[in-house]
Amino acid sequence: MYKVKGSFFYLLIVIFAIPGFCSGQQNSDNKLSITGKYSNELSSFDETVLEILQMTDAPGAALAVGRHEKLVFARGYGLADTKRNVPVQPDSRFRIASVSKPITAVAILKLVEQGKLSLDDRITDLLKYEKDTLDISDKRINEISVRNLLYHTGGWDREQSGFDPPFAVDRIAIALGKDPPASAEMVVHFMLTQPLDFNPGFRQSYSNLGYAILGRIIEFITGKSYEQYVKRNIFEPIGAKGFVMGRSLLSDRFQDEVRYHDPRRFFSVYPNRGIVPAPYGAFSIETMDAHGGWVARAPDLVRFMSALDGDKTIPDILEKQTIKKMVSPYSQIDSDSTYYAMGWYVLSQENKTVWYHMGDLPGTTAFILRDGNVSVALLLNGNAGSRENANKLLPLLQNAILEVDKWPDKDLFPQF
Repeated sequence: MYKVKGSFFYLLIVIFAIPGFCSGQQNSDNKLSITGKYSNELSSFDETVLEILQMTDAPGAALAVGRHEKLVFARGYGLADTKRNVPVQPDSRFRIASVSKPITAVAILKLVEQGKLSLDDRITDLLKYEKDTLDISDKRINEISVRNLLYHTGGWDREQSGFDPPFAVDRIAIALGKDPPASAEMVVHFMLTQPLDFNPGFRQSYSNLGYAILGRIIEFITGKSYEQYVKRNIFEPIGAKGFVMGRSLLSDRFQDEVRYHDPRRFFSVYPNRGIVPAPYGAFSIETMDAHGGWVARAPDLVRFMSALDGDKTIPDILEKQTIKKMVSPYSQIDSDSTYYAMGWYVLSQENKTVWYHMGDLPGTTAFILRDGNVSVALLLNGNAGSRENANKLLPLLQNAILEVDKWPDKDLFPQF
């Protein structure tokens, strides 16, 4: 048996207190803008977000909380754009980075339910590339299954190779004789000609590439783009209208999208742009579609999680048995109380399982959490700042849930 490599979070519940929190629309100490309706019953979430903003130095955040398929809390904190002094709204759009992976996993499992593919299908049988254009030098690639990609057991290890393909779109394009940045299809095609880092199925190593391949599988099977299929078959049926595919350049951002704040500057992956702000051109978010490309509103992320709760009040995206399978550990790897399932980190805690996922890019941190009958989506337009800070997000948000004595009954979803 093999141990899981590289868990993201240490999982200790720590109680934090914030002195001097003002329950009105602004924090009286620093005049922090807070938008959305205040809830005395859920003030622990206000306190927690203010703690996270102070901890991370992010200029703004949005938080949405759902319970029993109702949206009970939606607030914006701080600034969406520090240059124009624009406050974050509860429904401001943010890049969600790797929080895109649970969405892709659900889309794949939907196709499995429809009988259009199997978890044990080999990816080279599903990716209909012309054989004379695809020189697979490492024959182990022919052994990789859809299941392997979902569980990050496909055989790629970015730490071992020192190479994360979706973040090397300039080099891959040049290697293919194309203008950068490389598209997702180009990245996948190129990497299928490269050697693996380990035997498929033998251990887990977090792989953006694996989920990029899942996006291409969706396209080959459905005949639609990844974005088109997911919007029509996952988001539209549940009324989640705020999801859009991200755009790399500042000039192309959506009207209600926050501005991402990161002081770093790097060479652009786009030609003739030189050194650019890290969030705007240092990577291609369009290339990241299935593993990190979505832009979303916090309330719509709560909608997404609420449609996976197994409750019969509102039809779920997936059947109950599929949801159970989705959050089960990979059978060939020895896992402990925290493991990576199909698109979700899972924590076995007392008599319940907690699902969560984090995503981060320059200027972006996103975190979603499904804890019992409560769903939480937290979005920041700044980085968590350190892995230590990122590790605190789960216990902080869980503690905010525990501090609620009485939950409001009103449903805010019609407003969003």
